[in-house]
Amino acid sequence: MELGGAFTIFLALCLSCLLILFTWKRINKRGKLPPGPTPIPFLGNLLQVSPNATFQSLMKGGEGREEPHSQILAGVALSNGERWKILRRLSLTILRDFGMGKRNIEERIQEEAGYLLEEFRKTKGAPIDPTFFLSRTVSNVISSVIFGSRFDYEDKVFLNLLRMINESFVELSTPWAQLYDMYSGIMQYFPGRHNRVYYMMEEIKDFVASRVKINEASLDPQHPRDFIDCFLIKIRQVLAPLPQSSSLTSFWHLRL
Repeated sequence: MELGGAFTIFLALCLSCLLILFTWKRINKRGKLPPGPTPIPFLGNLLQVSPNATFQSLMKGGEGREEPHSQILAGVALSNGERWKILRRLSLTILRDFGMGKRNIEERIQEEAGYLLEEFRKTKGAPIDPTFFLSRTVSNVISSVIFGSRFDYEDKVFLNLLRMINESFVELSTPWAQLYDMYSGIMQYFPGRHNRVYYMMEEIKDFVASRVKINEASLDPQHPRDFIDCFLIKIRQVLAPLPQSSSLTSFWHLRL
């Protein structure tokens, strides 16, 4: 009994020392940060965050602004840091040069507007929800710039892409998806709605990668056809001194 009591006291002292050391490191680490709620081990401030806090913060940030500023949906493809700077600079350069080519973006918009009007005429004046029509129109303008071609409004691949993109944004706004974003290494092993976002994004990546391979097989550096061609040309210029490998190609594919 005496040995067991001594062991219990020793264990309590060790745990106390670890707790004191952990607290001291946290305080020392936060010394230069502004005051805020104290996080708990492993979970941080997760339990103190309301599921509706993001929506309320965005609504509050938009008050009194002509264009609401988003703290979350920023950057090129949600990237950040040095990679965001490189992608932003490269994307702006390509879009500027591409927009001044034989067929600029304005012409693509005017052409797609004609297809939109034709779809409206098919309704013969019946009441409609224009959301679906406009989303396909805007997506086709983007597709024309990125892939060099548009989709038919009833194309199954096109409609499936729009469905996955829309559902991804809906799922990303849920608390489960936000938890997955913070603890992806753990949450990927748990069943739930958050896994749907992962699979949909992987399917979208596979589609983009397949289109990149098509462009790569018929690439003419002297006559770029779309954004992907321009991007691939820039990549080859950057990777010219390096040995070619499929891993490098795949690395850049996933960043389009």
